[in-house]
Formats: sequence, structure tokens, C-alpha cells
Amino acid sequence: MEMWGHGSYQYSNMSSTESQANTDWINLLSTNIKFIVSASNHSSANDTLSGNTTEGLLDALQEDPLDVIIVNWLFILFSAVVLVIGLLGNCLVWFAVWRNPRMRSATNIFLVNLAVADFLVILICLPPTVAEDITGVWYLGQEMCKIVKCLQKISVLVSVLTLTAIALERWLAICQPLMFRHTMVRAKRAVAIVWAISLVSTVPDAISQDTHLKDGHVVCEPSWSQLSSTIQLWIMFVLFYLVPLVIMTVTYVKVALCLWRSGFTSDNDEASANVPRAQILLRRKKAKMLIVVVALFAVCYLPVYVQFLLSYAELMDYFPWQVVRPLFMFSHWLCYFNSAINPAIYNFMSCHFRREFRIACHICCRSKSTHSTIYE
Repeated sequence: MEMWGHGSYQYSNMSSTESQANTDWINLLSTNIKFIVSASNHSSANDTLSGNTTEGLLDALQEDPLDVIIVNWLFILFSAVVLVIGLLGNCLVWFAVWRNPRMRSATNIFLVNLAVADFLVILICLPPTVAEDITGVWYLGQEMCKIVKCLQKISVLVSVLTLTAIALERWLAICQPLMFRHTMVRAKRAVAIVWAISLVSTVPDAISQDTHLKDGHVVCEPSWSQLSSTIQLWIMFVLFYLVPLVIMTVTYVKVALCLWRSGFTSDNDEASANVPRAQILLRRKKAKMLIVVVALFAVCYLPVYVQFLLSYAELMDYFPWQVVRPLFMFSHWLCYFNSAINPAIYNFMSCHFRREFRIACHICCRSKSTHSTIYE
């Protein structure tokens, strides 16, 4: 996922002198991604440029192109798995909360919002990113360049801000129960604020993202200078990764301490003594689930940030391209994997979500059975 631009840096040092050997394979690959190309209207200029760019691809590994083919198809395969599982899983989260009114808690409102962001990431951003990572070419034209890149950033920001809001909501509900009122109203307001901040933060990208030729390839990148891009990346890394991660870590440590102490509550602590033990156990399970979600988010997004920071610092040039390229693709895949894995976490760690997911599967299977019986 090229969140901040310059995601195709790994192709910039390729030569274009020995490309004919792989031209047939590249044309075959281009055929396989025509479903992406057909989603947009190319200008005649972009069509011409896209045709010319295929000849210079993958020249750095002409000695052993089979390695490249294997890496590419593994990337496509695992991305397809993430696409299917992620779309279905996040739809199940929506269904669970929609079907059961008792599931409509403040925390679950945030989880539905997180599922919306993850769904958008997988549906809109994954296919063009896979094509761009494999070919080093942007196929979708100028308009889709702005739309896709902005939606990528919006979805990522919504995810991290939603996780931060969940952490703060849990801290208020568990550690400050007397000052925590109107949870649903507060949750809906927080969701609106999360989207507003995310939309405003992408305005510079909407202005700067554009398609242009780079080393003979059509790429989709910001039109800023290298210094401006580096500064923006550091700002995004600090404000929308490090700071939220610190906030979530501190709040969940406090939540863990509150839940731990609640198991040894004395009768003098009225606020805690009035909380049933079953509710305390339920809160502990929910806190564990949310901590796992946050930890996976931190782990999955760290490699792509490190890769971009090293790239802008021009430190990636010290590593062989044969090593950098698979790591580059894997770091992007991890971002999409994170968007697909959350429903699985809810299924394993929340009995309520697990029950609703089973009901959804039962309804789906029963519907298919009824449909097939009618037409037999």
C-alpha cells in the first residue's frame, strides 16, 4: 500500500537493455489485470505510455526471472486470499451488530467503523496496489490516481484513529465510570470526528497526487519535492502512528490495572463494588481482544513505515533489489492482512461475535439450500 507516495522506488534503478526476454510474460501479466484497467477510462496519452512502460520491467533479475515470477504469483495468491476473507469477514461484523440490538454497544459501534475502513482498504486499494507493485506502472489514469491514493490514506487514518478512540472509550468506561455517560452518543460523535480528521488530512494529497513519467514508467506520486514528501511522511508517522500507539499503550495499561484491581475490590470502593463479577470478566475478555487488535495493527504497519522512511533517506540503495522487492511487497501485503484479520480475532476472542457469525453462516447456508431446492 503506497500511503504517502513514491511506492514504486524499487524500479528506478533498473536498466532497459535486456527487456525482450520477459516481454511475453509481462504481456500475459497485463492481461491478468485487465479487470483493474477496465474500471477506469484511460486517456489516449496514458494508453500510449502504459504500452511503452512494460518493456523495461524486471530487468534487474534477467539472470533468474523464475524467482520474480514465483514472488509475483505468490503475492497475487495471498492478496486474493486476503481480498475474499477480508470482504466477507468485515461484512459479517456489520451483520452481527445490525442483526442483534444487544450488540450495539459503544465499543461495537467503533468496531463497525473499523470494519468499514478495512472494507474500503481491501475493496478499493488492494487490486490497484497489487498491479502497481508487480509492474511498477500506474494503469488507472489521473482521476483514479487521486481517488485511490486518497482513499488509502483516509482508510488508514480512520483505522488508527478508531483504535485510539476505542482505547479512550474503554479507559473511560472501566476506570472512570462515574464520569462516563451517554456512551452511544459519545461513540457516534467520536466516529464523526474520526472521519472529519481523516478527510481533512487527505486534502494535500488530493491536490498533489498526479500521474507522470518516471524512468519511462507512468507512476502515481505526489508532485512535491523530495524534501516536502519526507517531511510529510515523518509528520504522518509521528501523528498517526507513534502518538496513537503511545496513547493506546498507556490507556490499555491503565485499563489492565483497573481490571486487575477490580478483582480485589473492597466494599469501600463503591464504584467498583457495584460492578458484577461477570461483567468484570467480560470486560477483561474484551480488553484482551482489543489489545490483540492494537498489537497486530502496530506490527502490520511498522514494516511499511520503516520501508518508506529508509527509502526517503536513500538507505534502500545499499540493499540488493532482489531482497528489497519481496520485502517491499510483503510490507504492503501485511497492511491488507491487518484489514482482513480483525473479524477472525473477534470470532476467536468474543463469544458474542462468534455466535452472530455462526448465525450468519447458518442463514447463508439455509438460503442456498432453499434456492437449490426450488430449482431442482
